[in-house]
Amino acid sequence: MYCNCGALEDALWVFYSMPKHNVATFNVLISGFREFGYPEKAMEMYEAMMKKGIKPSRATFLAILSLYMETGALSKGKEIHVCVLEDGLEEDVLLGSALVSMYGRWMKLVMCLRE
Repeated sequence: MYCNCGALEDALWVFYSMPKHNVATFNVLISGFREFGYPEKAMEMYEAMMKKGIKPSRATFLAILSLYMETGALSKGKEIHVCVLEDGLEEDVLLGSALVSMYGRWMKLVMCLRE
């Protein structure tokens, strides 16, 4: 609820007050920070999730791929691509589309820089 309203500090307070975290609690914060213009904080939450050993879900991959595409973090996007393949999600239409968009955007940037 707090993330949907843009009350990200309150959302963090609730998050850190919780005794346990799971993929859903991290996904909400990652998406909230991304949506309200805090990409660095969204990436921090993803890294914290990984450090805790919480396995990303399809929703996590979609949110983080979008974030990396927006910020131009190609190497991080490639890492997510590897994770998608390792998790057997390569046939997921939305993830496949997100990966195509990510690589297409970077190819467009590369071509523009060459001109």
